[in-house]
This record gives sequence, C-alpha cells and structure tokens, in this order.
Amino acid sequence: MRSLAKIWIEKNGEQCVEIADSELTSKENEMLVNAIDKNWEYINEQISKAFKGEKTKVRELK
Repeated sequence: MRSLAKIWIEKNGEQCVEIADSELTSKENEMLVNAIDKNWEYINEQISKAFKGEKTKVRELK
C-alpha cells in the first residue's frame, strides 16, 4: 500500500510545517507534522547538504 503527502517545511525562509495535499488520515498527518517539527533543524541541514552535493544521512524520526 502506498500513501502520499505533500508537505511544506518552510515559508519565506522561516520554519512553517504544513500539509499541502495528503492521502493520509488526519492522525497520520498530525504524527508526520509533529515529527517534522521536532526534527526540522536536522531535516533542513540534510536538505542544504543535498543541494551542495554533499553526502546526507538517514535518521529515523520518532
């Protein structure tokens, strides 16, 4: 089974985690937004590394 969600994590350079579109349940959406919010700095660091062509790390979010 495959579920999809489009999530924005920043707006105008500021942290702003919001669901743009989702096939997930409201509870799953809430869990996902909370996990991203708690780990936003780490996620943003990895995105910056990817854009620089640097190696990124995978981390299990809880």
